[in-house]
Amino acid sequence: MYLTQTKYVNDILKDLKMEECIAMATPLQVDWQAHDQNSPLLEDPSVYIRLIGRTEYRSLAYTVCELKWQSYIFKDLNIDIPQSIVLRCDNQSAIHMTENSVFHERTKHIKVDCHLFRDHYKHGFIHPVHVASKDQLADVFTKSLPITMLFPLLSKMSFLPANSS
Repeated sequence: MYLTQTKYVNDILKDLKMEECIAMATPLQVDWQAHDQNSPLLEDPSVYIRLIGRTEYRSLAYTVCELKWQSYIFKDLNIDIPQSIVLRCDNQSAIHMTENSVFHERTKHIKVDCHLFRDHYKHGFIHPVHVASKDQLADVFTKSLPITMLFPLLSKMSFLPANSS
């Protein structure tokens, strides 16, 4: 949580008896790793990597299905969508697999989701575009970012530093 009013923040810290806490430049330590120290490491990390890739494609395929459904509604309302719908994606591998059929061998485990997404791309219904890390607003909530990346993203969401109240 990022609070913008100095007095309000100070009151919360006082109520929690945390006035003496050391301020940090980021909500999380930048090199922090989210894992249990006591659990064993994965024997084969590629299983995890494939799972993440599959999840990315599932979410893209779900988005395409939703967009297709909405396009039918627009068509029923006589609203024409003359161009491809831009889909923003942070996974360059997913975009490359969509645009280049050479990567087909790598997509066998993804099956239907990948092919659905690729077919809609080939027919011009969607156009996947990479979103750079510096523009990923969700990273504020999901990653530990250095202050140089944190404040520009917060300003895009209309948050201000606590001392600017």
